[in-house]
Amino acid sequence: MEITHMALHLRHTAALALALACTSASYADKLGVNSISEAAQAAIDKMVHAYSNGYDRLGIGLAVDGEVVFAKIYGSDDLDHPFKWQSVGKTVVAMTVLQLYEQGRIRSLDDPVSKYAPQYADKMPAAYQDTPITIRHVLTHTSGLPHVWRVKGEPVPTFKKEDGRQVFNLKFRPGTDWSYSTRAMLLLRHVIEGVTGNAFPDAVDQLINKKVGGTKIECYGRQSAGSTIQSPILDMTRFAAGVMNHAFVSEKLLKEELAKNHWDNLRGGEAWQGLIWWVLREGDHLVFQHNGHDNTGRSFLYVNPGKRRSAAISLTLKRGGIGKREYRRLLTDALALVQ
Repeated sequence: MEITHMALHLRHTAALALALACTSASYADKLGVNSISEAAQAAIDKMVHAYSNGYDRLGIGLAVDGEVVFAKIYGSDDLDHPFKWQSVGKTVVAMTVLQLYEQGRIRSLDDPVSKYAPQYADKMPAAYQDTPITIRHVLTHTSGLPHVWRVKGEPVPTFKKEDGRQVFNLKFRPGTDWSYSTRAMLLLRHVIEGVTGNAFPDAVDQLINKKVGGTKIECYGRQSAGSTIQSPILDMTRFAAGVMNHAFVSEKLLKEELAKNHWDNLRGGEAWQGLIWWVLREGDHLVFQHNGHDNTGRSFLYVNPGKRRSAAISLTLKRGGIGKREYRRLLTDALALVQ
């Protein structure tokens, strides 16, 4: 009996050890890029691990003077894990459109969307025929198109029928009010495809990936260009650094258009609406940022051209997860360690 009991005990111990080993392997952290001090890395690790009950995987990347100095994935040893950017993907759309504008392939940001995407030529409701949706309207969330798909269980369509036509289901006359809209980004996807002659994923590869040495910033769906971008954390950080380095658009355009106050009094007056990006002041410097979230994860980009700092964070959530303020603070606190 004692031998049988001992055998069972050893078998249980071995199974437990194997389970722990598998758990350790599954939740190992993996360092991709590191040129910061050991003390800074240890401090970042400590901050991230303090939130370990709120995420399954978390990627964080920091760039200084346009170079990625730190990129690490927590909770996984797969550095190529594709994090979904959620609404941060809108920044990819914006930087693609603005490149085409600066190249002269889009003549004006105030051109109607239908000039480059003729499938929308007859989609304005009769009451707003004299105010077509422009590229700028979409970039500043003033198009009037709906954002959510349902309200109180009832569907909210992008189009409605009017005198036998399918027209935009607008909340207001374009340009007269502000209302965040992910769905409107599909119009810009079609503008990009119309101007380049390429499918949106191919345009992103040419105009985003190749500009910053990225390889895996990609589109994984057609529902909306603004919420279907994914990449490993390293490429997400390269993108943020590319915005700061003017890899996509010139410093002049960044200051005159991207940073322009297109709609005020957002987020309690802290930030204003730039072209897709939220813009705010930190001391003497302008900061560009965007966040994204859904029921599976969170993402956040931070670009401070004046301080030559940029950063990215993306994570997949556990139940309860990490709150919006917490993951932003985690990123900016980590970035402060390398300043």
